[in-house]
Amino acid sequence: MTKKYGFTLIELLIVVAIIGILAAIAVPNFLNAQVRARVARGKADIRTMENVVMMYMLDNNNQRPIDCDDPGSATYLGGLGCGTESNGAPADIKGVPEFSFAPRFMSFSQLRIFTTPISYMSGTQMQDAFGSNCALTYNTRYSGQASQAESYTFSVLGPDKMTGDWGFFFSPGGNPNGLQYDSSNGLSSRGDIFVSNVFSDIDSSRMRGGRLSY
Repeated sequence: MTKKYGFTLIELLIVVAIIGILAAIAVPNFLNAQVRARVARGKADIRTMENVVMMYMLDNNNQRPIDCDDPGSATYLGGLGCGTESNGAPADIKGVPEFSFAPRFMSFSQLRIFTTPISYMSGTQMQDAFGSNCALTYNTRYSGQASQAESYTFSVLGPDKMTGDWGFFFSPGGNPNGLQYDSSNGLSSRGDIFVSNVFSDIDSSRMRGGRLSY
């Protein structure tokens, strides 16, 4: 009679425990790799958009672009922002088509200045690497005296997926009042990935011109 051999309960438990330990090590590493890949993509997208700005300026007598929601823009192209009735924005915020999600996620309409009437971007408009239905953020600080952007900022949400850390406003000395994402604080830490381009032609005593980057 042939004996049948099998695993004992202890042996099975040991195998299951080893598999659990390996999974506990592998899964976080996989998720961390995803976050790092999205951070890299976000930074690459911002660099691409800075090149788009340069192309726009070459075609517009070196005038710096103003986001289409800004009151300094000649034409309001949609979105939730600071557009006015004078440039075509609706009088009531409920008249904005993206109202249902714009308070949480940034609107693609802010990038239309780079697609209407001339498209400076290939393919679809830039989508935030960390946001679903969310555009890479473009914001300008308009200078009426210069009739162009005093500063502009491109940003990506970051792993916390919370908007509002991009440092659009500036303190004396040129430091952005924003929180730059830093992976050394933890892969899910707070902060946006952003680059601000500041020009010192307006109120230069309070602003340091240049590229404030990650």
